Amino acid sequence: MSRLLLACAILAVSFSAQAQTATKLSPGEMAARDQMVAEKRADCQRQAKEQKLGIIARRKFVKTCVDKAIGH
Repeated sequence: MSRLLLACAILAVSFSAQAQTATKLSPGEMAARDQMVAEKRADCQRQAKEQKLGIIARRKFVKTCVDKAIGH
């Protein structure tokens, strides 16, 4: 039982340390990033429309296109 509690405590400390070291963006940086993603999405949607994809294929294309464009 104590091993389980110890393991849970270690995991909790690990997760809290990771959350604190995450990069925080300023409101201006977040707005700029949101604008960039919106522009990439619009471009990907235009490409999907030019390819005359169906709705499911279009959604999948836009998702992968945006992910590639922003580096995910």
